[in-house]
Amino acid sequence: MKEHKYPKEERKFDFKTVAILILSLVVFAWLVPPVYTVFKDFEFEISVLLEIVL
Repeated sequence: MKEHKYPKEERKFDFKTVAILILSLVVFAWLVPPVYTVFKDFEFEISVLLEIVL
């Protein structure tokens, strides 16, 4: 009975892990574009500041 119960729990854990992975990927995909554009703007500002300094 114990041996039968363990794989069932493992399967549930795998499903949970996959669900968390998919959720994190969705959140990552949703967060990356704004962060990337902000970083690009920041990078541009840094290059302008460097040009002014140098």
